[in-house]
Amino acid sequence: MKAILNINRELYTTIHKCTRCGQCTYGKGEAEYTPLCPINQVGNFFSYSAGGLMQIARSVFEGKLQVKESLKDILFKCTTCGVCECNCGVIYDHQDIIVKVKELYLKKYEDELPSLVAVNTAISEKKNQNL
Repeated sequence: MKAILNINRELYTTIHKCTRCGQCTYGKGEAEYTPLCPINQVGNFFSYSAGGLMQIARSVFEGKLQVKESLKDILFKCTTCGVCECNCGVIYDHQDIIVKVKELYLKKYEDELPSLVAVNTAISEKKNQNL
């Protein structure tokens, strides 16, 4: 099985640590069960959460899931706001993993998404400064 997602061993281990507990989606402590993840509020399904995106990344890395047009809706609704990293008590680097899957998607569909590729390139080159 050939890995098609370019992540290092540490990130792959991180993906496996996701317990699907939902803390990336809902608050803890005083904000208990308050929906916090913006994409989950829109999608209202586990796939639309950092936990869901970790499972997608794992499946892509293991070659069990192909990066398809249908993943665009889930991948690009995530703004990498960081609420998942703030709330998760198990793993970190959600954003790094999500960005890697987005990059893989962009490489595959770059001819069909020129404006999205242009934005991604500008952010990568300018580091989100002076766009």
